[in-house]
Amino acid sequence: MAKSLVSDITHFFEAGTRAENDALNRRRERSILILNDPHHPFFSDPVYGDKWTSLLTGLKTFIQEILVLRGLSTDYKRFQLDPRGGLKEHFDILILVYTEDSKVLTIIDFEFKFKSMPQFTNLFDKDSYIQPTLAEFWYDQGWIDRMCEPYTGLLKFQKPPRDEYLKGANKMMTKTFPDSFFKQFYLLDHSDDENLSGTLKARRVDSVHQGIRAYLETHGPKFNVEKLSKKLAEDQMGKLYGIWNPDLKTFKVLEYSKEEMAPTSFLRVKGGNTIVLKAGPSEMHLLLRWKNTLGITTPAWQISLHRP
Repeated sequence: MAKSLVSDITHFFEAGTRAENDALNRRRERSILILNDPHHPFFSDPVYGDKWTSLLTGLKTFIQEILVLRGLSTDYKRFQLDPRGGLKEHFDILILVYTEDSKVLTIIDFEFKFKSMPQFTNLFDKDSYIQPTLAEFWYDQGWIDRMCEPYTGLLKFQKPPRDEYLKGANKMMTKTFPDSFFKQFYLLDHSDDENLSGTLKARRVDSVHQGIRAYLETHGPKFNVEKLSKKLAEDQMGKLYGIWNPDLKTFKVLEYSKEEMAPTSFLRVKGGNTIVLKAGPSEMHLLLRWKNTLGITTPAWQISLHRP
């Protein structure tokens, strides 16, 4: 794991670009672990120390609010932050709160968010919440051919057989992967040649929007709401979100109700790329997007809750 820099605290007070969001949030989550050591030299740094102290104070206030919500004593001795983020985990950090005699007072499944709550989880298309999946639709209805059209004469690897395509389409591509039909698009998108990474990629954008719209208009109403409800019951119940407000220097406590985490019915397709479900008194929005390489790899549902 990369080490935190004392200057990383600035990322709690400054928003990055959309493209930088994932990388910055990883830095923020890693930096939060510094709060395990109240004597860390970052807190006394002449330039950044005050900001680190305000983050620590904000987390302590967050923990106290949780203790009050749970009807527990706020007179705790210390806390321990245990990182749990990753694809196999469903929250970022486990907070263990200890009493004076080193007994565990409570455990908090803590999910960090910066400034707002754009989404609370991602689910992958390969898990088949709609039949056919987007990847199957993409191949069978010719949308993958449309992705290739702007690159006529430039592609070393041509469209693979269906089974091979479906297997590769659900991998998170990186520069370390072996050369393949999928890897070549990743490299094109990250090329220093503006024509490859900019102009030609931009020509895929319209096709991607059209393809997702066609898919959801045809198959969206068949979304398996019951399957999603069971998945959320397994993964999302009991999570507490701490939404960092850089202006107030506090964490806002957010917790979703059981009704909100148990969607019951399909309502509509919104904007051509989002399924809207009824979720108790709220609406659950599922944005369908290509998470890794545009129109090529890792289609996924980006899920958020919208309260009236």
